[in-house]
Parts: sequence; C-alpha cells; structure tokens
Amino acid sequence: MMIATYTVVDGYGVRANGDAVSFIGTSFVLHAILLSTIVVLRRDRSTLITAINARPDRLLFAGAANAGAYLFVMIAARVEPLGLVSGLRETSTLLGLLFASRFLGERVTRRQTIAIAVVATGAVAIADA
Repeated sequence: MMIATYTVVDGYGVRANGDAVSFIGTSFVLHAILLSTIVVLRRDRSTLITAINARPDRLLFAGAANAGAYLFVMIAARVEPLGLVSGLRETSTLLGLLFASRFLGERVTRRQTIAIAVVATGAVAIADA
C-alpha cells in the first residue's frame, strides 16, 4: 500500500515538473534538510557529523546508488502507467533480499520468504492488470 501511495505521489510530481532530474534533485535536497533537522533536534549535531565522518565513502556510494535507482523510477513514472512502475518498485524488495542472502550471507527467515512471496504476487497482479 505504501509503495503504491508514494509511487502515485512521485508520478504526479515528476509529471507536473516535467523533468525527472530536477524533480529528484529537489526531492533529495528537501529530504536531506528535513532528516538532518530531525536528527539534530532528536539527538544532537555531533551525532549527524559522526555518522557522516564514519564512512563517507559508503555514504556517497549509497547516496549515488539511491539517486540512480530513483532516477530510473522517475523516468519510468513520466512515461509509463504508474501501475507498472509500482509493480517494479515492489520487486526491488525481492532483489534486495536475494542480494543480502547471496552476497552478504544474511539468513532468510520463513517470515521474510512469505512476505516476499506476497510482494511478488502483488507485482504479478499489477503487471497483469
């Protein structure tokens, strides 16, 4: 439900903006300001600085990967039906679990397997609709 909701919101935003790059740039800047403010208010400024300084290489890689993936989704949301885009977003959880299991050695629980099966079923249902 959440994936469908933010896919519709993102789809509306990128279509109204007309440019996926400026849309995600604005979105990322606003999210960074909001989340940084929350961290500073709930904890303190040193917590934010420590988190940034701990592994800046990983932080930059994760940010770039997130921005790239989001850009592809926003490009798709501009030109494709949002139902298909939402289904594709849902399958990312399956890919994430497979990656974590295969390359990071994480154990996949029965509960996770069931949840992923439900997500995959939803993605197939959306794609067939």
